[in-house]
Amino acid sequence: MVVYQSPQCGCCEDWITYMKQTGFEVKEQVKTAQMNEVKEKFHIPQEAMGCHTAVIGDYAVEGHVPPQEVRRLLQERPSAVGIAVAGMPMGSYGMDYDSREEQYDVLLILPEGKTEVYATYKGKNKIENAESSNSKD
Repeated sequence: MVVYQSPQCGCCEDWITYMKQTGFEVKEQVKTAQMNEVKEKFHIPQEAMGCHTAVIGDYAVEGHVPPQEVRRLLQERPSAVGIAVAGMPMGSYGMDYDSREEQYDVLLILPEGKTEVYATYKGKNKIENAESSNSKD
């Protein structure tokens, strides 16, 4: 995994720590002020943009995606650009520095730039059969 992040970002470091703790190898961290160009290069649509952008295999992983959803992506191998957690939801992996937990969607980024809900979480807990919090088409 290669992770692109803003040089000033601390929550990116926290997310990387979680990824390493769950068995992912972070081969390189690229600190850049040109994050918009990175997101464009890896075809991240505006509504799916998060804090940092990682690349693993043929997939982009945008923002504070739970490690278990990255594993699921790599196991299922859907025809997709990657997965994303838009914004910086409180309680998500890397954004868990206090007790607040927001509900958020993990989005599957489809090749044509559309997104669909891949999973829904509240904090670090997956919610089964939940109504999505921010689905986009």
